[in-house]
Amino acid sequence: MKKFLIATAFMVAASTSVMAQSVPDLLVGGNVGYGSVIVTESNNDITRTQPMFTLGGFVDATYLRLGVDYTKTMGDTDYEVEDFSTSGDSYKTTNLNFSVLGKLPVDFGSIKIWAGAGIMYSLNLTEEVNGRDVGSHSDIDDFYLLAALGADIAVTDAVFICPAATLGYNLTPNPTDPEASGDWDGYMWTLSLGVGFKI
Repeated sequence: MKKFLIATAFMVAASTSVMAQSVPDLLVGGNVGYGSVIVTESNNDITRTQPMFTLGGFVDATYLRLGVDYTKTMGDTDYEVEDFSTSGDSYKTTNLNFSVLGKLPVDFGSIKIWAGAGIMYSLNLTEEVNGRDVGSHSDIDDFYLLAALGADIAVTDAVFICPAATLGYNLTPNPTDPEASGDWDGYMWTLSLGVGFKI
């Protein structure tokens, strides 16, 4: 319940900021994406990479963008230990990500290109190890710093194609094993394509 309250408060505060803006161009839409979640442990030179599928929605108020995305990691986890690479155990998660981005758009007529920065709260929903569901764990919920680059491409006056690339740095990286030692870092990236509708 606590983590749901954190996520709700996060989005309510961001929504209030959107409503406070007097912005004529308000877009509401959805997007799909592909990316990776990357975790590194520097003491033993271990890198864990998981491919990720995303499906979500967004509200864009020109200078502020709110997003909610369902994410699911796929396939076997790839491990790299020093110079040796292999596919290890199947470790999968599903998450619900709540993001807020401040944006700086540049208008080129029918195309707006924007750069943005913000924060994301990643709420773990399920965790699966080798096909066994081990439930959800609040200790692997994470906060990310985000940097993004995207475009809003007008198809008509009311319909826009919205590609975006996002990079994230994990502020609260946690290993799969909470008792594991070492210095952990976490990153993520996504490439997404969406459709937005002006309201």
